[in-house]
Amino acid sequence: MAWQFGCSVKDLQERIDAREFAYLAAYLQIEPPIEERLDRLMAVIALLITRIEGTLGGRPPKIGDKLIEWDKRPEDEQKAFAEWLKATLGGK
Repeated sequence: MAWQFGCSVKDLQERIDAREFAYLAAYLQIEPPIEERLDRLMAVIALLITRIEGTLGGRPPKIGDKLIEWDKRPEDEQKAFAEWLKATLGGK
């Protein structure tokens, strides 16, 4: 149990009393193993990515689309947006 709290057994014994130790021991017996929790977390992440792809019309998201480009000026962003809009609407 001490490794889960990032301390030595001696430190854990100094930090918690017998009642809290019993509570934590019972909790750790019913808690799913870390591998199962990680599997569930990865499933949630995969679901969210799938939803994002669906929102984008099946196009996979690109990490670069969400990165902040610190050296860009506001007028560069406006120009880029105008070009994107023109390309998206087919030059209308």
